[in-house]
Amino acid sequence: MSDNYRMCLYGKENVKLEQGCPTPSPSYGEIQVRIHTVGICGTDIHMWQSGELGGAGIKFPIVMGHEATGSISCVGGGVTKLRVGDRVALEAIIACRQCHGCLSGKYNICQDRNILGTERNGFQQKFVVVPERNCHILPVSIPLDTGVLLEPLSVTVHACERGQVAIGDVVVISGSGSVGLLQMQTVKAAGAQVVYITDILPERLALAASLGADHTLDVSNMDSKEVARRVEKTLGKKADVTFECVGNDQSIATSIYATRSGGRVVIVGVPSGISRVPVDDAVLKEIDIITTLGYKDSFPKAISLLEQGKVKVAGLITDRYGLGDIDKAYRHVRSGAGIKSVMSLE
Repeated sequence: MSDNYRMCLYGKENVKLEQGCPTPSPSYGEIQVRIHTVGICGTDIHMWQSGELGGAGIKFPIVMGHEATGSISCVGGGVTKLRVGDRVALEAIIACRQCHGCLSGKYNICQDRNILGTERNGFQQKFVVVPERNCHILPVSIPLDTGVLLEPLSVTVHACERGQVAIGDVVVISGSGSVGLLQMQTVKAAGAQVVYITDILPERLALAASLGADHTLDVSNMDSKEVARRVEKTLGKKADVTFECVGNDQSIATSIYATRSGGRVVIVGVPSGISRVPVDDAVLKEIDIITTLGYKDSFPKAISLLEQGKVKVAGLITDRYGLGDIDKAYRHVRSGAGIKSVMSLE
Protein backbone atom coordinates (compact mmCIF):
# COMPACT_ATOMS: atom_id res chain seq x y z
CA MET A 1 0.00 0.00 0.00
CA SER A 2 1.56 3.27 -1.09
CA ASP A 3 -1.22 5.60 0.06
CA ASN A 4 -1.86 6.58 3.64
CA TYR A 5 -4.16 4.15 5.39
CA ARG A 6 -5.74 3.88 8.81
CA MET A 7 -7.97 1.65 10.91
CA CYS A 8 -11.04 3.52 12.15
CA LEU A 9 -13.47 2.51 14.88
CA TYR A 10 -17.02 3.42 13.78
CA GLY A 11 -18.91 1.88 16.70
CA LYS A 12 -19.09 -1.24 18.83
CA GLU A 13 -16.93 -3.96 17.26
CA ASN A 14 -16.90 -2.04 13.99
CA VAL A 15 -13.35 -1.36 12.76
CA LYS A 16 -12.65 -0.61 9.11
CA LEU A 17 -9.39 -0.41 7.20
CA GLU A 18 -9.46 2.77 5.10
CA GLN A 19 -7.07 3.49 2.24
CA GLY A 20 -6.27 6.65 0.32
CA CYS A 21 -6.56 8.80 3.46
CA PRO A 22 -5.03 12.31 3.56
CA THR A 23 -1.42 12.30 4.73
CA PRO A 24 -0.94 14.78 7.60
CA SER A 25 1.85 17.35 7.24
CA PRO A 26 3.84 18.61 10.24
CA SER A 27 3.46 22.22 11.34
CA TYR A 28 6.04 24.24 13.26
CA GLY A 29 7.58 22.13 16.01
CA GLU A 30 5.95 18.92 14.80
CA ILE A 31 7.17 15.60 13.43
CA GLN A 32 5.62 13.27 10.86
CA VAL A 33 6.20 9.63 11.78
CA ARG A 34 5.66 6.53 9.69
CA ILE A 35 4.28 3.99 12.13
CA HIS A 36 5.93 0.59 12.32
CA THR A 37 4.35 -1.24 15.29
CA VAL A 38 1.31 -0.54 17.47
CA GLY A 39 0.53 -2.23 20.77
CA ILE A 40 -2.96 -3.42 21.67
CA CYS A 41 -4.04 -2.82 25.25
CA GLY A 42 -7.11 -3.16 27.45
CA THR A 43 -8.23 0.39 26.70
CA ASP A 44 -8.44 -0.41 23.00
CA ILE A 45 -10.51 -3.52 23.72
CA HIS A 46 -12.86 -1.64 26.01
CA MET A 47 -13.46 1.08 23.40
CA TRP A 48 -13.99 -1.50 20.66
CA GLN A 49 -16.30 -3.64 22.75
CA SER A 50 -18.43 -1.02 24.50
CA GLY A 51 -18.17 2.10 22.34
CA GLU A 52 -17.39 4.22 25.38
CA LEU A 53 -14.53 5.08 27.71
CA GLY A 54 -14.71 6.19 31.31
CA GLY A 55 -18.49 6.40 31.17
CA ALA A 56 -18.37 8.89 28.31
CA GLY A 57 -19.34 8.27 24.72
CA ILE A 58 -16.72 8.26 21.99
CA LYS A 59 -16.87 10.59 19.03
CA PHE A 60 -16.80 8.27 16.03
CA PRO A 61 -14.99 7.57 13.83
CA ILE A 62 -11.71 7.44 15.71
CA VAL A 63 -8.33 5.89 15.01
CA MET A 64 -7.26 3.96 18.09
CA GLY A 65 -3.78 3.03 19.29
CA HIS A 66 -1.70 4.83 21.92
CA GLU A 67 1.41 2.61 22.02
CA ALA A 68 3.62 2.92 18.95
CA THR A 69 7.06 3.06 17.38
CA GLY A 70 8.10 4.24 13.93
CA SER A 71 10.59 6.23 11.92
CA ILE A 72 10.57 9.95 11.24
CA SER A 73 9.49 10.68 7.67
CA CYS A 74 9.29 14.50 7.74
CA VAL A 75 10.03 17.34 10.17
CA GLY A 76 8.39 20.74 10.51
CA GLY A 77 10.06 24.08 11.05
CA GLY A 78 11.71 24.72 14.40
CA VAL A 79 12.54 21.05 15.00
CA THR A 80 16.07 20.89 16.38
CA LYS A 81 16.68 17.50 18.01
CA LEU A 82 15.28 15.02 15.49
CA ARG A 83 15.80 14.27 11.83
CA VAL A 84 14.33 12.15 9.06
CA GLY A 85 15.17 8.48 9.54
CA ASP A 86 15.38 8.53 13.33
CA ARG A 87 13.68 5.56 14.96
CA VAL A 88 11.36 6.72 17.74
CA ALA A 89 8.90 5.65 20.41
CA LEU A 90 5.87 7.90 20.77
CA GLU A 91 4.09 9.44 23.74
CA ALA A 92 0.32 9.69 23.35
CA ILE A 93 -0.30 12.57 25.78
CA ILE A 94 -0.78 15.95 24.09
CA ALA A 95 -0.65 18.53 26.89
CA CYS A 96 -1.29 22.28 26.83
CA ARG A 97 1.87 23.06 28.87
CA GLN A 98 0.08 26.11 30.34
CA CYS A 99 -2.38 24.86 33.00
CA HIS A 100 -1.61 24.32 36.69
CA GLY A 101 -0.91 20.62 36.18
CA CYS A 102 1.54 21.27 33.35
CA LEU A 103 3.29 24.16 35.07
CA SER A 104 3.75 22.02 38.19
CA GLY A 105 5.49 19.37 36.09
CA LYS A 106 2.51 16.99 35.93
CA TYR A 107 1.51 17.19 32.30
CA ASN A 108 -0.18 13.79 32.63
CA ILE A 109 -2.99 15.53 34.52
CA CYS A 110 -3.19 18.50 32.15
CA GLN A 111 -6.67 20.02 32.34
CA ASP A 112 -6.83 20.29 28.54
CA ARG A 113 -4.90 17.16 27.60
CA ASN A 114 -5.78 15.00 24.63
CA ILE A 115 -4.79 11.35 24.54
CA LEU A 116 -4.05 10.10 21.06
CA GLY A 117 -6.03 6.95 20.40
CA THR A 118 -8.80 7.72 22.91
CA GLU A 119 -9.73 11.37 22.45
CA ARG A 120 -7.99 12.16 19.16
CA ASN A 121 -6.91 9.96 16.27
CA GLY A 122 -4.14 7.67 17.44
CA PHE A 123 -1.43 5.49 15.98
CA GLN A 124 -3.25 2.80 14.00
CA GLN A 125 -2.44 4.59 10.75
CA LYS A 126 0.50 4.75 8.39
CA PHE A 127 1.46 8.37 9.12
CA VAL A 128 0.90 10.49 12.23
CA VAL A 129 1.97 13.99 13.23
CA VAL A 130 2.98 14.73 16.84
CA PRO A 131 4.90 17.46 18.67
CA GLU A 132 8.67 16.99 18.73
CA ARG A 133 8.61 16.49 22.49
CA ASN A 134 6.40 13.39 22.04
CA CYS A 135 9.16 11.54 20.15
CA HIS A 136 11.95 9.62 21.88
CA ILE A 137 14.88 8.25 19.90
CA LEU A 138 15.38 4.50 20.22
CA PRO A 139 18.92 3.22 20.82
CA VAL A 140 20.11 0.70 18.24
CA SER A 141 19.76 -2.05 20.85
CA ILE A 142 15.96 -1.64 21.01
CA PRO A 143 14.04 -3.01 18.00
CA LEU A 144 10.95 -1.19 16.79
CA ASP A 145 8.65 -4.09 17.57
CA THR A 146 9.72 -4.50 21.21
CA GLY A 147 10.15 -0.75 21.67
CA VAL A 148 6.37 -0.46 21.51
CA LEU A 149 6.29 -1.65 25.13
CA LEU A 150 8.06 1.53 26.24
CA GLU A 151 4.64 3.17 26.65
CA PRO A 152 3.29 0.68 29.23
CA LEU A 153 6.76 0.49 30.79
CA SER A 154 6.63 4.25 31.26
CA VAL A 155 3.35 3.72 33.12
CA THR A 156 5.04 1.33 35.55
CA VAL A 157 8.06 3.62 35.96
CA HIS A 158 5.70 6.44 36.96
CA ALA A 159 3.80 4.13 39.32
CA CYS A 160 7.07 3.00 40.92
CA GLU A 161 8.00 6.61 41.58
CA ARG A 162 4.54 7.38 42.97
CA GLY A 163 4.90 4.40 45.30
CA GLN A 164 8.36 5.55 46.43
CA VAL A 165 9.81 2.07 46.18
CA ALA A 166 13.10 1.94 48.09
CA ILE A 167 16.03 -0.44 48.33
CA GLY A 168 15.07 -3.42 50.49
CA ASP A 169 11.29 -3.03 50.14
CA VAL A 170 9.00 -6.03 50.09
CA VAL A 171 6.51 -5.59 47.26
CA VAL A 172 3.31 -7.42 46.33
CA ILE A 173 1.81 -7.06 42.84
CA SER A 174 -1.76 -8.08 41.99
CA GLY A 175 -1.99 -9.19 38.36
CA SER A 176 0.66 -10.63 36.05
CA GLY A 177 -0.56 -9.38 32.71
CA SER A 178 1.78 -7.23 30.66
CA VAL A 179 1.53 -4.27 33.07
CA GLY A 180 1.98 -6.44 36.17
CA LEU A 181 5.03 -8.15 34.65
CA LEU A 182 6.53 -4.79 33.72
CA GLN A 183 5.73 -3.44 37.19
CA MET A 184 7.45 -6.44 38.78
CA GLN A 185 10.64 -5.81 36.81
CA THR A 186 10.49 -2.06 37.41
CA VAL A 187 10.32 -2.36 41.20
CA LYS A 188 13.14 -4.92 41.09
CA ALA A 189 15.26 -2.41 39.17
CA ALA A 190 14.38 0.24 41.79
CA GLY A 191 15.81 -1.93 44.57
CA ALA A 192 12.89 -4.01 45.88
CA GLN A 193 14.33 -6.96 47.80
CA VAL A 194 11.41 -9.35 47.44
CA VAL A 195 8.55 -9.29 44.93
CA TYR A 196 5.45 -11.47 45.30
CA ILE A 197 3.06 -11.51 42.32
CA THR A 198 -0.42 -13.02 41.98
CA ASP A 199 -2.73 -13.98 39.12
CA ILE A 200 -5.37 -16.54 38.12
CA LEU A 201 -3.46 -17.94 35.12
CA PRO A 202 -0.59 -20.37 35.89
CA GLU A 203 1.19 -19.68 32.58
CA ARG A 204 1.47 -15.99 33.43
CA LEU A 205 2.83 -16.81 36.88
CA ALA A 206 5.39 -19.11 35.31
CA LEU A 207 6.55 -16.25 33.08
CA ALA A 208 6.69 -13.95 36.12
CA ALA A 209 8.97 -16.43 37.89
CA SER A 210 11.24 -16.66 34.85
CA LEU A 211 11.52 -12.86 34.80
CA GLY A 212 12.58 -12.59 38.44
CA ALA A 213 9.53 -12.82 40.71
CA ASP A 214 10.55 -14.26 44.08
CA HIS A 215 7.14 -15.72 44.86
CA THR A 216 4.00 -16.37 42.81
CA LEU A 217 0.47 -17.36 43.80
CA ASP A 218 -2.50 -18.62 41.81
CA VAL A 219 -5.41 -16.84 43.49
CA SER A 220 -8.19 -18.67 41.66
CA ASN A 221 -11.15 -19.31 44.00
CA MET A 222 -9.61 -17.30 46.85
CA ASP A 223 -11.14 -14.25 48.47
CA SER A 224 -9.08 -11.14 49.21
CA LYS A 225 -8.42 -11.94 52.87
CA GLU A 226 -7.28 -15.47 52.08
CA VAL A 227 -4.85 -14.17 49.45
CA ALA A 228 -3.46 -11.66 51.94
CA ARG A 229 -3.05 -14.38 54.58
CA ARG A 230 -1.21 -16.64 52.13
CA VAL A 231 1.09 -13.80 51.11
CA GLU A 232 1.89 -12.86 54.70
CA LYS A 233 2.53 -16.50 55.66
CA THR A 234 5.06 -16.88 52.85
CA LEU A 235 6.78 -13.55 53.42
CA GLY A 236 6.64 -13.60 57.22
CA LYS A 237 5.30 -10.04 57.09
CA LYS A 238 2.98 -7.80 55.15
CA ALA A 239 4.20 -5.81 52.17
CA ASP A 240 5.78 -2.38 52.36
CA VAL A 241 4.21 -1.46 49.00
CA THR A 242 1.56 -3.16 46.89
CA PHE A 243 0.70 -2.46 43.26
CA GLU A 244 -2.80 -3.18 41.97
CA CYS A 245 -2.46 -3.91 38.24
CA VAL A 246 -5.86 -5.43 37.46
CA GLY A 247 -8.45 -2.72 38.06
CA ASN A 248 -11.13 -4.56 40.03
CA ASP A 249 -12.45 -4.31 43.57
CA GLN A 250 -11.24 -7.71 44.75
CA SER A 251 -7.70 -6.96 43.64
CA ILE A 252 -7.77 -3.55 45.33
CA ALA A 253 -9.06 -5.16 48.52
CA THR A 254 -6.28 -7.75 48.39
CA SER A 255 -3.73 -4.97 48.06
CA ILE A 256 -5.09 -3.19 51.14
CA TYR A 257 -5.22 -6.34 53.27
CA ALA A 258 -1.70 -7.38 52.21
CA THR A 259 -0.06 -4.04 53.08
CA ARG A 260 1.56 -3.33 56.44
CA SER A 261 0.56 -0.45 58.71
CA GLY A 262 1.99 2.75 57.32
CA GLY A 263 2.61 1.12 53.95
CA ARG A 264 1.47 2.17 50.48
CA VAL A 265 -1.05 0.84 47.99
CA VAL A 266 -0.56 2.02 44.41
CA ILE A 267 -3.55 1.63 42.10
CA VAL A 268 -2.22 1.16 38.56
CA GLY A 269 -5.23 -0.61 37.05
CA VAL A 270 -8.27 1.49 36.15
CA PRO A 271 -11.42 0.39 38.02
CA SER A 272 -14.79 0.76 36.30
CA GLY A 273 -17.34 2.89 38.14
CA ILE A 274 -17.61 3.22 41.93
CA SER A 275 -15.52 0.74 43.91
CA ARG A 276 -16.42 -1.00 47.17
CA VAL A 277 -13.13 -1.66 48.96
CA PRO A 278 -12.09 -2.01 52.65
CA VAL A 279 -11.18 1.60 53.34
CA ASP A 280 -11.72 0.88 57.05
CA ASP A 281 -8.73 -1.48 57.03
CA ALA A 282 -6.65 1.15 55.23
CA VAL A 283 -7.64 3.81 57.79
CA LEU A 284 -6.92 1.60 60.81
CA LYS A 285 -3.46 0.85 59.39
CA GLU A 286 -2.90 4.43 58.12
CA ILE A 287 -2.11 3.11 54.66
CA ASP A 288 -1.48 5.60 51.86
CA ILE A 289 -3.69 4.79 48.88
CA ILE A 290 -1.97 6.27 45.83
CA THR A 291 -3.51 6.60 42.41
CA THR A 292 -1.49 6.90 39.24
CA LEU A 293 -2.34 8.11 35.76
CA GLY A 294 -0.20 7.49 32.70
CA TYR A 295 3.32 8.86 32.90
CA LYS A 296 5.33 12.07 32.98
CA ASP A 297 8.91 12.36 31.78
CA SER A 298 9.11 8.58 32.12
CA PHE A 299 10.12 7.51 28.61
CA PRO A 300 13.85 8.30 29.01
CA LYS A 301 13.95 6.23 32.20
CA ALA A 302 12.05 3.38 30.53
CA ILE A 303 14.46 3.45 27.59
CA SER A 304 17.39 3.29 30.01
CA LEU A 305 15.90 0.24 31.76
CA LEU A 306 15.61 -1.60 28.43
CA GLU A 307 19.03 -0.52 27.21
CA GLN A 308 20.68 -1.74 30.41
CA GLY A 309 18.79 -5.03 30.31
CA LYS A 310 17.15 -4.40 33.69
CA VAL A 311 13.72 -4.94 32.15
CA LYS A 312 13.09 -7.59 29.52
CA VAL A 313 10.12 -7.19 27.20
CA ALA A 314 10.66 -9.46 24.19
CA GLY A 315 9.11 -12.46 26.00
CA LEU A 316 5.98 -10.49 26.81
CA ILE A 317 4.98 -10.20 23.14
CA THR A 318 3.08 -13.43 22.55
CA ASP A 319 0.99 -12.53 19.50
CA ARG A 320 1.76 -10.52 16.36
CA TYR A 321 -0.73 -9.38 13.75
CA GLY A 322 -0.69 -7.61 10.41
CA LEU A 323 -2.98 -5.22 8.58
CA GLY A 324 -6.46 -6.60 8.14
CA ASP A 325 -6.24 -8.78 11.26
CA ILE A 326 -7.62 -6.17 13.66
CA ASP A 327 -10.88 -7.99 14.48
CA LYS A 328 -9.03 -11.25 15.00
CA ALA A 329 -6.50 -9.49 17.22
CA TYR A 330 -9.13 -7.77 19.35
CA ARG A 331 -11.13 -10.96 19.85
CA HIS A 332 -7.97 -12.79 20.85
CA VAL A 333 -7.00 -10.15 23.41
CA ARG A 334 -10.57 -9.98 24.76
CA SER A 335 -10.44 -13.74 25.40
CA GLY A 336 -7.56 -13.17 27.84
CA ALA A 337 -5.15 -15.28 25.79
CA GLY A 338 -1.46 -14.45 25.64
CA ILE A 339 0.33 -11.58 27.34
CA LYS A 340 0.87 -8.76 24.84
CA SER A 341 -0.37 -8.46 21.28
CA VAL A 342 1.17 -6.07 18.76
CA MET A 343 0.32 -5.13 15.17
CA SER A 344 2.70 -4.32 12.33
CA LEU A 345 1.65 -1.51 10.02
CA GLU A 346 4.47 -2.12 7.55
